[in-house]
Amino acid sequence: SFWWGAVAVYYIVLSMIRFLLLCQMRSMRSQQDIMSEYRRYRLCGAMLVLLNLSLTGLVVQMVRDHRAYVYPESMVIASAAYTFYTVAASILDMVKYRAYKSPILSAAKIIRFAAALVSLLSLETAMLAQYGGGEGFRRSMTGLTGGGVCVMVLAMSVYMILKANRELKKYTQEACVGKQQERQNMENKNEAFHYIYSAREQEEVRRIRQKYTPKERDRLEQLRRLDQRVSRKSAAVSLTVGILGTLLLGLGMCATMVWMGPWFIPGIVIGLVGIALVALAYPLHTRIAKQEREKVAPEILRLADELMK
Repeated sequence: SFWWGAVAVYYIVLSMIRFLLLCQMRSMRSQQDIMSEYRRYRLCGAMLVLLNLSLTGLVVQMVRDHRAYVYPESMVIASAAYTFYTVAASILDMVKYRAYKSPILSAAKIIRFAAALVSLLSLETAMLAQYGGGEGFRRSMTGLTGGGVCVMVLAMSVYMILKANRELKKYTQEACVGKQQERQNMENKNEAFHYIYSAREQEEVRRIRQKYTPKERDRLEQLRRLDQRVSRKSAAVSLTVGILGTLLLGLGMCATMVWMGPWFIPGIVIGLVGIALVALAYPLHTRIAKQEREKVAPEILRLADELMK
């Protein structure tokens, strides 16, 4: 049937995207590999558009033909716990791995977040099928949630494609400038060969050199602890806010779709508060990290200057 065909396309495309990302994880950190990562990042964005098409087909059938995932009540409860955990974990991973500046890691976390949104949609249809509700109410809720998920997935795919194109253009221009400088240096110095190392290669050389350089362990460990303290505090606060927001969102869904009656309006309010807290997790993480960096910056700079002398 068309329903199972759309489900099959969704999971096939999702598996292909994850396989592509897994293959790319072996790449080295040279500039050429970064360009390869961004090409794979762009390809994942394009495949996410295809995944969104199959998802749109599923949503249309859910609204028009009353299609839904049907589970026993115990499975619905277990699915709810897993879905809320997945949504919270995917949001926090997007925050956590943003600092790594890796296109492949960013793509993996975006794909995980998209899959978590689809799981949230599946949970809603299962809860509506299990606990009932009017036909108009079920169609409205499924249509609103499904439409929102499709729009968010499409927005993420367009963002990935545009970002990859922008970064690839920048790296291509830098490579052209580097080659022109290299040719000019060879001509000015009687064709003597001089290789201009990129910033990433210079960083790799510095790391290798440090392996064979005696270190002041106490100060180095202190420097590491100060640096880790910044990320630990911001991650702990954003994690707490994100989990609390996810739980409130789940409570609001239960109030509007299971208990209903006098709980319908309070459930909407609770759900909106949960969404606001989830949205607040990343800005809060950024603000706290900035404040902590300002606090420890003088001490870190002092230790770093002493170690680099």
